[in-house]
Amino acid sequence: TEVVTRDDIERTGATDLAAVLVEQTGIELQGGHPSGTGVMLQGIGSERVLVLLDGQPVAGRISGVLDLSRLPVNAVERVEVLRGPQSTLYGTDAMGGVINVITRTPPPAAAGRGAPLGVPGVTGLSLRALAGTQARQDGALGLTLGRGPVAASVDVGRRHVEMTPGRAAASGALAERLDLAGKVRWATAHDDGRARTLEANLLALDERQRWQSARLYTFADNRQWSGRVTGVWQGRALAPTGGAAAPASRHRVSATLAGSSFGQRTRASVAPRPIAGDTGSHQLQRILQAELLYNGRLGRTGGVALDVGTQVRRDEILAARIVGTRRALTLIEPFAQLEWSPLPGLALLPGVRASHSAVWGTRVTPRVALRQRLGQRLTLRASAGEGFRAPDFKELYMSFVNQGAGYVVLGSPDLRPEQARNAMLGLEWAGERAYLRTQLFHNRFRHFIETRPADGPAGAPVYRY
Repeated sequence: TEVVTRDDIERTGATDLAAVLVEQTGIELQGGHPSGTGVMLQGIGSERVLVLLDGQPVAGRISGVLDLSRLPVNAVERVEVLRGPQSTLYGTDAMGGVINVITRTPPPAAAGRGAPLGVPGVTGLSLRALAGTQARQDGALGLTLGRGPVAASVDVGRRHVEMTPGRAAASGALAERLDLAGKVRWATAHDDGRARTLEANLLALDERQRWQSARLYTFADNRQWSGRVTGVWQGRALAPTGGAAAPASRHRVSATLAGSSFGQRTRASVAPRPIAGDTGSHQLQRILQAELLYNGRLGRTGGVALDVGTQVRRDEILAARIVGTRRALTLIEPFAQLEWSPLPGLALLPGVRASHSAVWGTRVTPRVALRQRLGQRLTLRASAGEGFRAPDFKELYMSFVNQGAGYVVLGSPDLRPEQARNAMLGLEWAGERAYLRTQLFHNRFRHFIETRPADGPAGAPVYRY
């Protein structure tokens, strides 16, 4: 895992996730259709790169691309980047890799800490303003609060720029966003390692976009929210006593319920403002996911780590271009991973996930990785595994007629998931002020889903996924 820290984010001066990632080595951005900024990893496009918020999926893909410029970074603690197929731990869409955005956790209230501006309960205050070319005007206000075992944070931001993400032309372009991020955390801890945590967070966005093609202006009004509630129980940590190797273990159980929703309305006009009374075209996407996870340190010395979990995910869409207008898919996925150190400096990580859907069947994705320390500064890494991407709603159920261009695109309900196989070998040297890393990887993909000419009414080309 490569980590973009909070310090790295602040040094970029960026206010959205896309502008942060473009600064990172080996990460490429790509434009979406009709707009949006996606990410490419190891040459694999954004349709096949999974984006998570605090480990949970985010709704809002348009033509397969999740617009990363939509996500603000004022409340982000770090960004984790995993390259190559990662379906064993993360499931569908993780063929090219995973971008996991971790939001900032409010610090617990400290005794004697002063309150900014003398406001009771407020333990931190931040204010940020940024101006630039293309009429850029960004601002953010952040508050952290705490009292006893409860801590909370609230971040509010506004971003304005006369450009549209993923589109090069600036004439007539506009992107304006309001965002709100909040997190509440209740935590108790004991000296023997036992702990209880309950955490809830929410990210809400309201976005207005405009771009011009020839003489026609297109408007997109987007509303999105993502939230989760997680409860964690952590058991007693047993340390060796009396000089003997007493059993040492730590057990951790977490349960998460997460949801994400994205609604879009698109309109068109020959003027830079929408036509009065035009209701436009609408679509709504929803994701609901429940997860139960166990983490354990096993063995006499706690040298074996076990992760076992189950996820149940339901995706829904409401759109006129979908046959039947409303569709839903349910996915059930148990998974497990083990970390074992049979020799000093050597770690082995085998894992496997089984994913089942009533629509496209069952996929089993194994993976194994190893890490060998070759000294204090040199590390060898290797892995081999599989990944997959399940067909999405448009590929399964689309019915789209482009009257202006004169063609038809149809879905195929009998599609099966795309498949990926990956092997990687890497060598790292880490010094006190510099590091060197080289990686050799090989990806092989099968059953990519794309459009092909199909039989249809005479005079109108028909394409089917």
